[in-house]
Amino acid sequence: MRRLSIGLTILAVTASALAEAAGPRDDTLTATIRQKGYDCGRIVSAQKDLGRSLQGRTLWYVECDDGNYQVVYKANHKPEVVKLITHRRPSR
Repeated sequence: MRRLSIGLTILAVTASALAEAAGPRDDTLTATIRQKGYDCGRIVSAQKDLGRSLQGRTLWYVECDDGNYQVVYKANHKPEVVKLITHRRPSR
């Protein structure tokens, strides 16, 4: 019984570490964007920019149902959110 308990604890810690390494959850990204005054009803896609993310600084490109955003998380700083301008082709 004790071995099972230890095994489950190790599994839970590993799963938590993997989830944290993967990045913030969609609801965290949505909340960050909304806190900056933008309407993000739901996230369509989110992609971490591995080339521009550094230790202590993580950059995400987020497509919400109302627009596209760049979200930057920095260690010991408030997140930064920039609404990106996208040009859509006129429908024919």
